[in-house]
Amino acid sequence: SDGTKDVIQESHSNDYGVTFSIPKVVSN
Repeated sequence: SDGTKDVIQESHSNDYGVTFSIPKVVSN
């Protein structure tokens, strides 16, 4: 929590076994 924002990659798997990444902005 130093006031900056980071973009992380969230990995998700759907019902078909496909894994994909979603960019997510998180505040530190």
